[in-house]
Amino acid sequence: EETGSANAITVTQTGGDGGLAALEYDPGNGLASLTESLAPQDARIQIDGFDVVSSTNTFDGAVEGAVVRHRDRLHAQLRRAIEELGDARHAVEQRIFGVRV
Repeated sequence: EETGSANAITVTQTGGDGGLAALEYDPGNGLASLTESLAPQDARIQIDGFDVVSSTNTFDGAVEGAVVRHRDRLHAQLRRAIEELGDARHAVEQRIFGVRV
């Protein structure tokens, strides 16, 4: 199953007597007789100050050695965990290099 903004839905019809033409929906080609109630969009999170975008709610490779999955009910916990990870990384860099990177 493909998700994200690149996979917007379209509805087309061919053949027949044209009776289904009223149900066609392809805004990119000017066919918008239906109303889109929620536009497709990519999932977006911010990790250590960097924006990360994914067509799914899984951010594989956003954090080395980890797979981050966005869940609405866990959003606050995830945010705290990612902030703590960033703080820990900065502390390690400061200890190794003697400066805050």
